[in-house]
Formats: sequence, C-alpha cells, structure tokens
Amino acid sequence: MGMLLLLSAWLQRQFGSAGVLLASAAVALAELHAAAASVAQLAADSQLHPGTASWGLLLLLLVSALAKSVLAFVSGGLNFGLRVTAGLLLMATAAGLTLLMQSRSVA
Repeated sequence: MGMLLLLSAWLQRQFGSAGVLLASAAVALAELHAAAASVAQLAADSQLHPGTASWGLLLLLLVSALAKSVLAFVSGGLNFGLRVTAGLLLMATAAGLTLLMQSRSVA
C-alpha cells in the first residue's frame, strides 16, 4: 500500500492526474481495494481533485469488472461468464449514471 502511494505520487508529479489513474487502474486488475484506497487518500490529501478522483474510482471499478469477467468466462464457461458480466456491467453502469447525475447537479 505504501509503495502504491509513493508510485502514485511520483506519477502524479510526472504525468498529472492521468498518471495516478493509470497506475491505480493497473493495480485494480489484481486488487481493487488498494487502488481505490490510494485514489481516495490522494483526494483526501488534496493531491487529486475530488471530481477526478470520483471518475477515477469509476475507472477502477470498470477495470476490476473486466478482470473478473474474464475470470468468470475462463473458470465457469459461457453461461456463467455472461451472467457475471451482466451483473458487473449493471453495477458499473449504475455507478456511472449516479456520478454523471451528481456532476450535472453541481454544475
């Protein structure tokens, strides 16, 4: 976790918010919670804009859903993979729509 925070801080200095989100997305393939905690900590420390952090968390959710969907297809076959993927996509869509509605109400 500490290494992830250091890497994210370095990437932010080098590439801005995009670097942080890319590093977090890569981590989310294996461990969503650590990546989300990293983004949340950077936002809490005012190193990442809250709006960027919110969209970044959605990106992490999508990356994690993709990884889990692939695993579902590989381990459970077509029918299982389709059911798992449908549920994960519904979850991510609901989160995205909620975030979109919140961002429009603020603007």
